[in-house]
Amino acid sequence: MNDNIIYYDEEKESLVYDGRIIHDSDVYSLKGKHKVKFKFISSNNVNEHGVILDLGGNFDGDIFWEGRKFDIPNVKFPTLDLFEKDFGKELTLDIDLRDGEIYIFNGVLDGKIVRFSEGNSGMLVDEFASNKKKYHCSSPISNDFDFDDFVFEIEILD
Repeated sequence: MNDNIIYYDEEKESLVYDGRIIHDSDVYSLKGKHKVKFKFISSNNVNEHGVILDLGGNFDGDIFWEGRKFDIPNVKFPTLDLFEKDFGKELTLDIDLRDGEIYIFNGVLDGKIVRFSEGNSGMLVDEFASNKKKYHCSSPISNDFDFDDFVFEIEILD
């Protein structure tokens, strides 16, 4: 980690990299039915990266892919793990969010374990419009903050 680039901004209560806030997650809270497109742009890491949707807390809704409803695991912290090996470079989910939020994380497959939001990872978020964002991620299992380990986009289509 380069101390000259990453620092804690007390006013923003955030870590900052080259003038940009480092996020550990993002939040999707758009109520109602929407088509949400995920695009895997690049990966620069030996481990497979993916987008992790954290459905814990107060999530109330349904998520569909290609007409099939995802079964939300009945566990304390349910997640929906979206990896390119399972879904391809692009996928569109139909999300019906009645209440609550979906937290979005960068995740990595470490053997058979999915890891995300550990203390040595983060995301820089570019917001192109109110409906489209690009995420530049560091790896949750390597100790670098180069934000090129995984890049993906999320676009709300309707």
